Amino acid sequence: MWCARLFGAGLALSLVLSAVPWASAQTRGQERREDRREERRPVEAPPPAPQPPAVRPEADRPVETPREPSTRGLERATQILGSRVFIDNNFGVGRVEDILLNPDGDADYLVVLNQDRYVLVPWNAARVDYPNRTVSVQITRQRFEEVPTFTRNDWPNFSDTRYFQRIQTYYPAAPGRERRIERREDRRGGS
Repeated sequence: MWCARLFGAGLALSLVLSAVPWASAQTRGQERREDRREERRPVEAPPPAPQPPAVRPEADRPVETPREPSTRGLERATQILGSRVFIDNNFGVGRVEDILLNPDGDADYLVVLNQDRYVLVPWNAARVDYPNRTVSVQITRQRFEEVPTFTRNDWPNFSDTRYFQRIQTYYPAAPGRERRIERREDRRGGS
């Protein structure tokens, strides 16, 4: 009989021992399923940062674009594009449509739209009034009408130096480098 009890105890012990790994495996499996459920949950985005209240201009005051004064003598090209161009005795001849830059990045010519045709005005012949967005050129009406023109679809060959030399002859202005030095001195007050 003691043999039967020993056998029964051994059988019970083996059942208990075999159940422990099964129970811990079941617990680990349950933990994994819970982890997967958490991974599937959408992550909540942090609340948006508070925005400053919108400032509304007063109804009776026009909205102005702030313009910081130039401290280094630099101006923006957008202040030139669209500027009205005047010649002899404040006669309006068109608007600045484009600016041609040389390989060094210096402005060489203004492209002025005049009666559906384009006219090149050497940068060194133009005086720009940035605050008023106007450009003045010292040339008579008759002489201005003689300057070669071109259309939107038929631009001149800009690699042809003779073309630019010819354009320069219509305008009374010093060549590029000397004119830039002269302009810089004008801005400084003639020093």
